[in-house]
Amino acid sequence: MRVLQNITARQLYFRRLDKLAGREATYAERIQALVDDGFAGVHILAPVRAAAQAGALTCDSDVRLQRAWAYEHGMPVRTQPREVLLAQIEEFGAEVFYTHAPYRYPPEFMRRMPGCVKVRVGWHSPPAPVGDLRGFDLIVNNFPESLREYARQGVRTGYLTPSFDPVMDVCCQSAVETRPYDIAFVGGYTRHHRKRAKLLEAVAELSARFRVVYALDTGRLTRTAERIGAWAQLVPWLGRHARPLSVRRVSQPPVFGRSLYSMLASAKIVLNAAVDLAGPDRGNMRCFESMGCGALLLT
Repeated sequence: MRVLQNITARQLYFRRLDKLAGREATYAERIQALVDDGFAGVHILAPVRAAAQAGALTCDSDVRLQRAWAYEHGMPVRTQPREVLLAQIEEFGAEVFYTHAPYRYPPEFMRRMPGCVKVRVGWHSPPAPVGDLRGFDLIVNNFPESLREYARQGVRTGYLTPSFDPVMDVCCQSAVETRPYDIAFVGGYTRHHRKRAKLLEAVAELSARFRVVYALDTGRLTRTAERIGAWAQLVPWLGRHARPLSVRRVSQPPVFGRSLYSMLASAKIVLNAAVDLAGPDRGNMRCFESMGCGALLLT
């Protein structure tokens, strides 16, 4: 079975990838830089990671990557990334199309899959599906309650767990002996994380006794509230999205890939808090990253 895996990422990570690979990198160089950096490493399938004939990796949310592939294959460089994705599937002869964030691919797009594709698989984590997933043969994740909910909606489901990323071994070797941080957290701080925010605020108060560090990817409302400072108090609904001073004092910019692994490997305890919308399910990728880096996971 030839598998083409399509992961997704945000623009914030692509700026990091531009620095790692160079803005003029070939398609193969940019993909290799992404794999070597450990981005979404706990989700990448073994044959895909090995770049063997049985597996290939792409990321159609990376416009620069898709333009590089289009140029190298004689397509107009301004071809839409999703059209490039279809060409990649056909060129590789993928029998299995496996993608993350399947809600981005409605049935009308999935019907355009090349004839070589026999099975369409999507990884979808909680909450319940947003969008129409009927174009997929199977939806997988490691969140049992959400799988039961998807099944009730008529979606065929299967259990699949993330795994250990070999890149962790390299990143952890230098930090694992000392672990200078007592408590660390890496993740989002947005309006969707109110329970998480309360946890982070409580732990931040311990910073007088312990070395606490957060790498926070803040949401738009949080950034806006903090940008306008005291004026946010004039708009109460906006002001409440700003981080308390205790949290801001221990916060750093968001980290990804090897930088994320290095921070986790530098901490004795790693906090994890699922997004509020996940309901009763637990088991996000931070669990696998934290324990893979040898930290004590408190979730």
